Amino acid sequence: MVTIQTHPSGAKLFLNGKSIGESPATIRVQDGMLAPQNMIRIELEGYNAQLSPLDQRWIPGMAIAGGCCGILFIPMFGILIYAKEHHPIYTFYLQKD
Repeated sequence: MVTIQTHPSGAKLFLNGKSIGESPATIRVQDGMLAPQNMIRIELEGYNAQLSPLDQRWIPGMAIAGGCCGILFIPMFGILIYAKEHHPIYTFYLQKD
């Protein structure tokens, strides 16, 4: 879930071309390496329209792999794994025409 807010509030919001209401709005977006690039368009009368991607941030993590030798499980090495997730809040400042 991400929250999109604007200053001033009350702007019309469009996610990937589909209306999602007015700001502030909380929406569900897909996170992860295979998540699509989400674009937000913001429109408010008397202000310049904005088009911006909802960037994701990289989150490092650690996983341990192991091998099985008979009945023993032996840790063998660690693998650094990265995941991507959206920021929880996006704030946009609108400029007057």
